[in-house]
Amino acid sequence: MKKIVTMLLIGLLCFNGILEVSAKDDEMSRDKVMEVHRVSYTTYDANGNITERGDLPIDEHEINTRDYWGTRIIECGGYMILHSQDTGFPYFLVAGAQVNMQFGLNRNAMIASGIKKSSGEYLASVRGLTGGRSHSAVVQQTGDYYGYIRNDDSSAITVNYVSFSTNY
Repeated sequence: MKKIVTMLLIGLLCFNGILEVSAKDDEMSRDKVMEVHRVSYTTYDANGNITERGDLPIDEHEINTRDYWGTRIIECGGYMILHSQDTGFPYFLVAGAQVNMQFGLNRNAMIASGIKKSSGEYLASVRGLTGGRSHSAVVQQTGDYYGYIRNDDSSAITVNYVSFSTNY
């Protein structure tokens, strides 16, 4: 009888340990889940004049789901500001949140891109030759942030898709 009781207690302790580990794994995976946000854009020419506004596909597969996404062209010296499609404003990000911006271009080009706080500080920024890029950072200060792509190449580029993800 003692053996049966002992075995039941050991079984319960093991089961409890499995539940506890499983709950912690669940909690950790929830922390890592990134929510993908729809992106709208405003394109400016080299003089700062607005040339186009629209919405962007979230990945390469989504490009063919709609007849017209806008031209998504950035002329030489121009730039594109990326903001929330839901609100039309920059993304409000909380300190400690993980943020990720990914995009693809129609060709390799010399560009500058990144994530910038509305007050001017750069959260992530890179300049160089690329056909697409991914920026990831942890938000240090709560505030409004937006993505940007600046065309430093000698001819126009097309932004194929952009995704903006957060884990808050």
